[in-house]
Amino acid sequence: MESGGVAYGAHIGGFLGGLGWAWWTGRQEVASSPAEYRRAGHAGGPSPGEAVAGLVAARRFDEAAPAYFRLTPEQSRRLLPAADSMALANWLAAGGHPAAALVVYQRQLRDDPLGELAAEAHLGAGLVQLHALGQPTAAYQHLVEVLDLDPQPDTAARARQALAEIAAVQKFGGS
Repeated sequence: MESGGVAYGAHIGGFLGGLGWAWWTGRQEVASSPAEYRRAGHAGGPSPGEAVAGLVAARRFDEAAPAYFRLTPEQSRRLLPAADSMALANWLAAGGHPAAALVVYQRQLRDDPLGELAAEAHLGAGLVQLHALGQPTAAYQHLVEVLDLDPQPDTAARARQALAEIAAVQKFGGS
């Protein structure tokens, strides 16, 4: 009987530890600059923020992404309208840059945590963490947030599907 209590305690402790780790890494990702977009320098013209906003608005993501990640986290604060921020993040995710996409999703959530596109930003972050980065605990937090934000039906369905994937992995002890 007592060993069962220890096992439950260990599972609860592991879950709480995982939540703490996910929170900490999430905070670090907001401030990070993915390796593939670290470059130096800005050479005149419009301010770096204006240049990024213009490139994203023009959907020139291949030029916008490196410029965006040359900005400090503070320079990127509220730089892009939510729709443009999500478009950049989705482009990065689809283009095989999951770490970069996660940074943009999380910065969007930092800037507008309850906004019109918050559920979609949580969904994007959760899917990137689950499928591309192999971080199911961190993904779980984002996916639950999606459902708490009263999302569009298709967004809710995608979040529930991803939550079911996490549950299946945990049930069978795989990864």
